[in-house]
Amino acid sequence: MYDEQIRLLGKEIVINVAGQGREKKQSERTVFAKVLSIGMNEFYQASATGFKPELKFEIADYMDYDNEKELIYDKVKYQVLRTYRKNKKQLEITVYGGVNIGTT
Repeated sequence: MYDEQIRLLGKEIVINVAGQGREKKQSERTVFAKVLSIGMNEFYQASATGFKPELKFEIADYMDYDNEKELIYDKVKYQVLRTYRKNKKQLEITVYGGVNIGTT
């Protein structure tokens, strides 16, 4: 059951008339997700490359994800380590580096 909310954080890029891009404000969307645990194999494989995966989320439809690189869950901001399309619709998002951001 997808009963948790995560906030996906992306960056909007604006291209001016001269064709130069610059970063605009951060975009934010809320989607429902399942919280999953990190498997032992996945944890050790990521650790061998210098990462420490902390959580995994599953969203019901991969179309709800637009290549965001950060997300917020339970007042903690995480970096996206990898995504994995589980089947025709679902997407797993593995995250690391949780930093408490307090109340938002």
